[in-house]
Amino acid sequence: MPIGDRGYIRGSHPPYCTCKDCTDRRLRKWQDSARWTTKTTKPHRVTRRNKPSGALLGFLLTLVVVFILLLLGLVVWSLSGGQTSPSTNPPTAVTEPLPQSHSVEVPGSTLTPPPVETPPVPEATRPPATPTGPSALVQPPVYQYEELVEYALELINRNREANGLASVTLGNNTAAQKHAEERLANRYGSHWDMDGLKPYMRYTLAGGENYEAENGFMTETFWIGDKNPSFRIDPKEKLEEAQQGLMASPGHRKNILDKWHKKVNLGIAYDDERLDLVQQFEGGYIDFSELPNISGNILSMTGQVTLGTIENVSLYYDPLPQPLSPEQLDAPPYDYAYGLGEDIGTILPPLPADYFYIDLFPNDVIAITWDIESDSSFTIEADVSPILEEGKGVYTVVVWVETGGEFVAISNFSIFIQ
Repeated sequence: MPIGDRGYIRGSHPPYCTCKDCTDRRLRKWQDSARWTTKTTKPHRVTRRNKPSGALLGFLLTLVVVFILLLLGLVVWSLSGGQTSPSTNPPTAVTEPLPQSHSVEVPGSTLTPPPVETPPVPEATRPPATPTGPSALVQPPVYQYEELVEYALELINRNREANGLASVTLGNNTAAQKHAEERLANRYGSHWDMDGLKPYMRYTLAGGENYEAENGFMTETFWIGDKNPSFRIDPKEKLEEAQQGLMASPGHRKNILDKWHKKVNLGIAYDDERLDLVQQFEGGYIDFSELPNISGNILSMTGQVTLGTIENVSLYYDPLPQPLSPEQLDAPPYDYAYGLGEDIGTILPPLPADYFYIDLFPNDVIAITWDIESDSSFTIEADVSPILEEGKGVYTVVVWVETGGEFVAISNFSIFIQ
């Protein structure tokens, strides 16, 4: 009996429960019935019966005489040896009864003659057996991967459009698909992977330059008793369940309905019993012509933004990733949401003459070069030696822009320092 991913089981008590409460109830019921059947009733009035008539006595006497005569005849036949005259018919052969074909009566139908056995078909030409009975299941359709991806994208955009948001388009970053496949193969459900990488690190290594925000969902069928070998999940049904589950979770719903998202990279992997879905949303507001790089304590980057005006650049730190087992990935702290690591400093634009910053944090750095052109192209350089005290690790560059009074992070680009 399969149990869905929600673990919902239908069942009932056995016909006769053996627990003490049920036994006591049956005993009380029997006792009540006994008291009811032993109630005294009013005495019946006795009436006098008539004597039997003479004709009846004569009939009874005749029956007795006939019985006695039959009994005497039986005794005489026994004394004579029970011999009968020889038969003129030849003896008949005794044969074993043929085995009978047992048929099952179906209400409203008639019995059919036993089936006639046909010679076996040679193995090479025997048609494949068609499963019948309770174990036979209707197999779900076979889908192409592209069809499932398009369907998952459609489900996302249905929710976005229902909430007055623009649709997202399909991205081409491969990190989501690789993560879904690894999760399925190793049966874990974390945002981290077995190399210890977080989603934004995988996104950067797969060529991503913008910000990313990952949702993950897993649906799996468990079994009570023996597994039905014919069972197969329907991946489209499971994608619907996954989307419903994500929309029912406040944090994942907020991610799906983020108005700044422009693309989504989808990862879908499944087998007979489990489906893993990874949604990695991204923006599309920055295009680096020179990727962020740290060389000789100097952070430099060049590119162009298509949203708002660059306000500052933040750096976040993570230790170098270490391999993790599936068991570790399904335990704290890897079994919950992920963050960008430790905020270790901010790069600020230099101010015009006669202006200065007040209340700077110790790790705030004033950029050496901060050139922003009218077409929103930029070149930024900064000495980040005060920020690099952590040493080896992953430094993630987050570019912040201001648009319409809102501050939006438009990049999560990770730099690995070995």
